[in-house]
Amino acid sequence: MVAISTDSKNYTFRYERVKEFSDSLKSLIANEWNYHADRWWDWWHWGWDDRCNNMNNWFKNRPANVVNHLKSYFNLKSQYDVTVMADCDGAKFSVNGCPSTEKVSGKYFSGVVLNLGASLPSDKSINYWLIVDSNGGERQMYSETIDLDLTSDLVVKLFTKDAEPTTYPERTVSATGLYVNEIMPRNRGSLSDETGYFPAWIEFYNDNNAAVDMAGLYIMSEKSEYQIPGGHSELTTIPAKGHLVFYADNKPDLGPLHLPFTLKEDKENAIYLGEVIGGTANYLDWFEAPELKKNQSFGRSTDGAESLVIFTTSTPYASNASGVAAAELPIYTLVAEIEADEKAAVNVFPNPTADYVTIDCGSQFVKYMLYTIAGRKVLSGVGKDVGLTNLPSGIYILQVYSNDLLQSVKVIKK
Repeated sequence: MVAISTDSKNYTFRYERVKEFSDSLKSLIANEWNYHADRWWDWWHWGWDDRCNNMNNWFKNRPANVVNHLKSYFNLKSQYDVTVMADCDGAKFSVNGCPSTEKVSGKYFSGVVLNLGASLPSDKSINYWLIVDSNGGERQMYSETIDLDLTSDLVVKLFTKDAEPTTYPERTVSATGLYVNEIMPRNRGSLSDETGYFPAWIEFYNDNNAAVDMAGLYIMSEKSEYQIPGGHSELTTIPAKGHLVFYADNKPDLGPLHLPFTLKEDKENAIYLGEVIGGTANYLDWFEAPELKKNQSFGRSTDGAESLVIFTTSTPYASNASGVAAAELPIYTLVAEIEADEKAAVNVFPNPTADYVTIDCGSQFVKYMLYTIAGRKVLSGVGKDVGLTNLPSGIYILQVYSNDLLQSVKVIKK
């Protein structure tokens, strides 16, 4: 709290901006004030100006007053000047979890650890930090973030190097056993990223008995896709029977766990996990979440389960079984409300069928998933032909996504 308050004092409150606002208010009512002052006493003119000047002086002294209050309340010691810079343009710094910004130089308290991190242009990466104290002493630190205990004024310079080219490994074996497990579009304190923000997030679950590196896989929304880059296995690997969270914040420059798109806060969200093997696109898993309230999440009732629930207590990086569910929604009931004339746009034939069905919907790009009547997913893919030869006879629910519409069609396998 002290660290965030100190940084906010330096960079959130701007005296020049506040004074400009107060001066604009003064000019708006000046004519009316002068009229009333002329009606009564001339000294009112002086009183008006004094009050405006006193208000501006209060604004001007506010940062110093906040500092004195913090020092007194938390028994803090001295302040030191810390100058932070980088050897490249476009670098942004985060301080003690506060949002990244280009300007973080200022006064900071001793006795409070100062944590610095950096967000760099895509063609740069961190080489090392050089810290120079007021006596000319130097030291280098080789890490993504650094912690500083202030005992003197410091100059901190970040030296960068050319980033390694982004690579996308070609997958040759299907990544089975991975699930879209839980999502939260309106994160207001559930889970923060490494910069202190609370962005929307998507959790995946690995049901395998071995760890899986997700590099090369695709995470998709209805209109956006992101291929997970290689070279970051320490970040992109899901442990066996474990979880991995990606942040949907439209900030891919923050690292491979940050997606180049966001989630819709006031609408439904469909999330897909896919792969490309030998030029063929396959959907590994997906679900569509309804509109959710603040800090509600949506996901599988237990890790990897077919049934979906709304959670009032979310479980990022933890078993969904420990969450608090508000309502259970079988996966095959999650169908968008579509008018009758729109439903007619999708036709599945032959139906009943003995071996396959063809989807006719007027679109070249079609995604589908097939479920048993009990809600168990048995097939998923892209294309207009759905093979049913290896499935037992019975009734199935075919979900078809095309033309921004999600529809369900009952299919009878003879």
